[in-house]
Amino acid sequence: MKITIKMIAEKAGVSAGTVDRVLHNRPNVKPEVRERVEKVIQELDYQPNKAARALAYRDNYKQLAIVFPSWSGYFRRDIEHGIADAEENLSDFGVSVQPYIYDQRNHKQCLDILDALQRSHVNGIALCAENSVLIREKINDLHEQHIPVVTFNSDIADSKRICFVGQETLRSGRVAAEILSKYLRDGEETLVVLGNYEYSGHKARVDGFLQRFDEISVPRERFHIIECYNEYTITFDKVYDALAANPNIRFIYMANRSVTACAEVLRRMGLAGKIRVVCHDVTDTICQLLREGVVDFTIEQDLYAQGYRPLMILGDMLMSRRIPERRYQYTALNIINAENVEYLK
Repeated sequence: MKITIKMIAEKAGVSAGTVDRVLHNRPNVKPEVRERVEKVIQELDYQPNKAARALAYRDNYKQLAIVFPSWSGYFRRDIEHGIADAEENLSDFGVSVQPYIYDQRNHKQCLDILDALQRSHVNGIALCAENSVLIREKINDLHEQHIPVVTFNSDIADSKRICFVGQETLRSGRVAAEILSKYLRDGEETLVVLGNYEYSGHKARVDGFLQRFDEISVPRERFHIIECYNEYTITFDKVYDALAANPNIRFIYMANRSVTACAEVLRRMGLAGKIRVVCHDVTDTICQLLREGVVDFTIEQDLYAQGYRPLMILGDMLMSRRIPERRYQYTALNIINAENVEYLK
């Protein structure tokens, strides 16, 4: 049965004009009346015609922002593909999207962008940032000003963000541990390389990795953890020093993006193919390292979805005024090795 505005009006005890004002987010509706109408709309699962909605919103322009670090290569390309598709889908409804990019190690630059967006009264923000006190406070300030924030790639769960879109990073770390646990023998040690602890995505991967080994009673002293900030030179030097100092290291878990630095160390030390490596993502370089046998496994994350879905969630909130029911919207965890890398799109 097709649900009509008239049916909603009758059930809510209001006029059809009031329902129309609620649907189009127009003023002059009492808060308690708006809440009652929205509840009926949700109960009846009313889905307005897309073309009609587009006409209604076309003259009421909205601005969304997406804020993320200055990634390059595969990360930047796939995120931007998702952003472009979201913007195309939302443009019919009078919603535009503006990307803002900051240096991942420049915490103040990210905060300055968020401050400027707050002053401009942007209608929603998709955000990838470190989980710090200042970022959490800024998200909470934005929430109080009715500017919703959806986090992606790295979550800030202890803030008033609307939801998170991205890899379940704790689980991805556990998956990496499960793979390596099948090879680990007594006396063998593992080098764990992360970006930085403040970036919750990296920290959660390492937490999940160690958590799984705790469950199977592998002592913590068999793991060496180094922090490399996703910098090639820092990663190269610290991995080289760790391997030189610890001949029992037979496994490396790369919980950051500087996999090429690790691979170069292994080649120079004659250890490529002798030390097993598990990492994340499917950059062109990592795919080649899989083919060469320098990397054994990588765990894929859907970066396209991380650019697309946060903006579509915010766009839907602008149009329907509904907060998404799922506060965590995880992307798939796919394990890639030399045998299936050729099947990637």
